[in-house]
Amino acid sequence: RKQGQVSCWLVPRSELQLGQQAILVTAPHSMALLRDGQAPHLKEGHTAEIAYGIAKHLDCSCLTWSFPERRRTELLWRLSKRINEQRGEEGQLGQLLDPRNRDPNFLATGELHQNTWFQQMTRALEHIQSHDQLNPWTSTFIEDMERNHGNGRKLETLHIDVHGCQDPPTTPSHLTIGLGAMCFHAVDLGNTDAFKDAVFFGEALYQEFYRVLTKAHVSYRLRPADALLVRVAAPGPGEDECPRFSGAWRGTDRHTQSQQAVTFVGFSHSVQLELSKALRALLVADRTLLKGFAGALHSAWLQSKARKSKVAYRNGKDGLTGINGINGLFNGDEAGSTKSEDEDEEGFSRY
Repeated sequence: RKQGQVSCWLVPRSELQLGQQAILVTAPHSMALLRDGQAPHLKEGHTAEIAYGIAKHLDCSCLTWSFPERRRTELLWRLSKRINEQRGEEGQLGQLLDPRNRDPNFLATGELHQNTWFQQMTRALEHIQSHDQLNPWTSTFIEDMERNHGNGRKLETLHIDVHGCQDPPTTPSHLTIGLGAMCFHAVDLGNTDAFKDAVFFGEALYQEFYRVLTKAHVSYRLRPADALLVRVAAPGPGEDECPRFSGAWRGTDRHTQSQQAVTFVGFSHSVQLELSKALRALLVADRTLLKGFAGALHSAWLQSKARKSKVAYRNGKDGLTGINGINGLFNGDEAGSTKSEDEDEEGFSRY
């Protein structure tokens, strides 16, 4: 069906709205979900609304659980709690939840291609690719790159995964930028350039989010007021540990949304955003702030694409194809900086 200028596909449980930009926003935990061998994953409030808002401001695609499914799940959750109360038992929360609703952020490798949510992510990328092929400037650019430098340009695509976390001090910051999927994917491929892309993207996101949140005086509206506003969670060079909220599982056949996006679907960039309960409430109540939040994502994305295009042109021109090693990334040679990667000018922690 048509909703304004946006095509909308409804499948039994999830909803995919397609936009014009090469970006997909997801909110997999907008309702309670069962997890294999673990306690049910609780609902992360307002994540669907925030995902919709970001997609609206960026004119991009958005994937969430459908409103009827979210409502049905909420009723089943409440009913299971009431049953436990009437029986005077603790019981297992969410015993009435539909087991067919798999947690998209905890899918095993063997079930990916049969999973409806994963199929919707693939459909979104196919839509982006078909839309890009209709762009005459893009086609000309690729042809020129192939003719002059012997290689084409991979379509730059972005996946944004919206999540919720508890307020500080339970979590270190109100906003955590998780780039574990991009970093580990680059390491697994031995691709230094891809790791540099992730580092640069994280730096750009940090700067843009910090600028928007401080300009809006968010720290005065969040509690505790002295809590860290923004940080980046990502593995360092040579590390195989997954920092909390980095958006990656390691040493298991389970995959987060971000890992699915870059490893299996084919997105070039993916970021997991962990928003505190207080920040989520502020974003849904303040439309101007949500618009600025989406603008920060877009600005960082444009910076990342511009840098990557510049590097691709330089490498094609100079014939650079070798990998120089992951450990040379933090020496400050990329931007001529001698600062620690863990601090900006004011000394705020990024990792």
